[in-house]
Amino acid sequence: MYTAEFSDRFLKGIRRVDPANRRIVAEWINANLLENDEPRQFGKALKGTLSGFWKYRVGQFRIIAKIDGDKIILLLLDVDHRKDVYR
Repeated sequence: MYTAEFSDRFLKGIRRVDPANRRIVAEWINANLLENDEPRQFGKALKGTLSGFWKYRVGQFRIIAKIDGDKIILLLLDVDHRKDVYR
């Protein structure tokens, strides 16, 4: 089991998402990242300057996260529409 730390940027981004999609994202995070033994299986590793980060696709939204395997802490960095998340 993993625990989540939500950055201020993530919380600001999730507030911009409409309530129906916010619920979908929250349920996806709980089911696939927090209640799973290996959350890396649902995402893809980022390369280049974002090496060490993972991206997760939840419908039209992307979640960028950093997984600290030693501490078993999932740090969710940002959630945004796929056209804006990598800016």
